[in-house]
Amino acid sequence: MARWSLLPLLLTQGLWTALRTPRLPPAPGPVEGAIGAGEAVSLLALGDSIIAGVGVARSEEALPAQLAGAIAAQGGQAVHWQARGLNGARSGWLLEQLATPDGLIATPDIVVFSNGINDVTTIRSEAAVVGQLQAVITAAESRFPGALVFQLGLPPLGVFPALPQPLRQVLGRRSDRIDTALDAWLAQRPRAHFLPFESLPRAEQFARDGYHPAAPAVALWAESLAPTITERLSRPGGPAQPDRPHDRARHAS
Repeated sequence: MARWSLLPLLLTQGLWTALRTPRLPPAPGPVEGAIGAGEAVSLLALGDSIIAGVGVARSEEALPAQLAGAIAAQGGQAVHWQARGLNGARSGWLLEQLATPDGLIATPDIVVFSNGINDVTTIRSEAAVVGQLQAVITAAESRFPGALVFQLGLPPLGVFPALPQPLRQVLGRRSDRIDTALDAWLAQRPRAHFLPFESLPRAEQFARDGYHPAAPAVALWAESLAPTITERLSRPGGPAQPDRPHDRARHAS
């Protein structure tokens, strides 16, 4: 009831925030590459503005490239990475990409999703948002049956400088509940895993829009995610397909 009574204020704050927040562009630069030496694994990163590199100056500073570098360093191996991100992407867009994956790595060893923030900020019910996130994971498992699939936890909206109170608190609690539900669901799936935020970012770690992480924060985030991924890779029953980092389905020219 309290949330319903706040709805007019929350909608007003949401509109005000959207109008005043700078809309930063995706980072320019390559959307795929390779780093490291040794046995090769392939990383496919799919999702929203985090994958597109919004908030950093170039794509090499964005999470896909930074994560590939951290995995290569911590795992002592080569990582071939590819990113497909869209600023503002929702789960429906990701389902479309997975249904028609032209240009995507055909047999990735690792699939990482950054998804859900743009679903959380709609008026959809929490159950509907969780259902959409689950649908994306299920589609990835079907499309890439040998891959390890990782879902990033939702960004901690409760500390975003761009969001005023009480909108910040309401969205923060909403994202926390969705994270908890998704984590519990993923715990039942042998090849899909949840990667929560381990620490809350400080205000100075955000880009100038107060919404996206700046490059130093992205680097720290990648470093914190890599150990779980490399540990999963090293387990028996890691990636089920042979390493074929150059096996890519391309758009017809």
